[in-house]
Amino acid sequence: MYFVVIADDEKLMREGLARSIPWNNLGFSVAGIAASADEAVSFFQGKEIHLLLTDVRMPGKSGIDLLGWVKRYSPASKVIVISGYDKFEYAQNALKLGADDYILKPIKKTMVIESVKRMKKALDAYYSQMHLHNLYQRDFFFRKLLENPLVSTDELEEIKMRLECTDESGHYAVFLFDFYGIESKKTTLSARMNDFLWDEIGIYTVVIVPDQTIERFEKDVQSLAIPWAKGSEQTFDSLCISYENALDVIRHDEGKIYHTFHASFVEYRKIMKLLDALSVGDYVFVDDYLSQLFSHFDNTTTAKKWCLWFMDCLEQSFEKYRFTGQYQMAVKNCQSQDISVLHEIFIQYMKKVYMTLEERKLSASGQLVQRAKTLIDGNLSDKNMSLTTISLELQISYGYLSGVFKREEGQSFSSYLVKRRMEKAAELLSRHDMKLYEVADACGYGNYRYFSDSFRKYWGRIPSEFQGV
Repeated sequence: MYFVVIADDEKLMREGLARSIPWNNLGFSVAGIAASADEAVSFFQGKEIHLLLTDVRMPGKSGIDLLGWVKRYSPASKVIVISGYDKFEYAQNALKLGADDYILKPIKKTMVIESVKRMKKALDAYYSQMHLHNLYQRDFFFRKLLENPLVSTDELEEIKMRLECTDESGHYAVFLFDFYGIESKKTTLSARMNDFLWDEIGIYTVVIVPDQTIERFEKDVQSLAIPWAKGSEQTFDSLCISYENALDVIRHDEGKIYHTFHASFVEYRKIMKLLDALSVGDYVFVDDYLSQLFSHFDNTTTAKKWCLWFMDCLEQSFEKYRFTGQYQMAVKNCQSQDISVLHEIFIQYMKKVYMTLEERKLSASGQLVQRAKTLIDGNLSDKNMSLTTISLELQISYGYLSGVFKREEGQSFSSYLVKRRMEKAAELLSRHDMKLYEVADACGYGNYRYFSDSFRKYWGRIPSEFQGV
């Protein structure tokens, strides 16, 4: 429910607006009616007001003065200006100061209702975006607490505030869970998890449990057949140690299956082309390539290893969409020596991939990320390209784009940018007609030494080893 204030020096007008408009049905509650600008301001100072209806002409400060005050001190609030002046300059001045609508007297009830409906829609969109922004901020500070051992005292205080942690005394343990393929187990445990700080980091669900409830929580976990690990007990400012302990335990679990397909650079580059084709929706190219690939496999053992490797590569690129578990199991359990049987399993898997990626493109955040990726891919040579420049181009905030990109892609904006530049560099180096410094420049690196170091860090080899491959 949103709150509205009505300001008009005419008693009949302000009381009439309060009574005649079906505010509750429109999603609003009248917080107050005011006969002057100062009286209206007092309502804003007492609670959060979402909508103001104000007359232009009032004794003392005018409605235009009130509009300026609201837009300065309560910028998220919407303002509808009501005026008996039909001269264009009055409306123009009000709109310049930030009025969201301008209605001329004598007013009609239907006009006010339609205007209020528009304000409600705009407020819904604003607060929905703010909610997402707050979620992204929370995710950022949760990660900062666990992944950054060099957090200053001031940063730690901000983390506590952002995570709404009121009691950081005592010790805590970090629990990691891998609900991959067994999401129903997460639902079972969620009632207990909600008592603690928790979030998703990569493929793991991370829960911070205070010392007085660790034993009880551990018993709850043990009753469920799920992969999990517990880190050492630490103080709140040293939770990164507990997190690293838990990561070491879960990563070295003897029961964990690792896929073993050692791809050459050429094979990896082909996979990158496949993933690029998937990201732009070129499914015909993907289907043709996979059909040719399966026709050249000598045996099901090699085919299985390739399928599992491809699934891993795809999940690393589209990490948010973890749907390969059942298909990986189907590949592993395939006993037939007929490659066509394995191919049919893989076709069903790819249908699921296509459907999932198309659903993502239809979402608002998915479309936003697609636009960002298009800008990145089309401007890889731009040395000044950054999250800031792309967010300015898309006319959205830096923090919002960062959060949406991470959420949709499973990797940060900077990681994706480096990945695309390194892939382009590898492709250009495979030609014989470009010098190393030309490749660096074409990939957005003005400093060749920095380019060479980045390339070696990403690919494990120096650029010259890739020339002509």
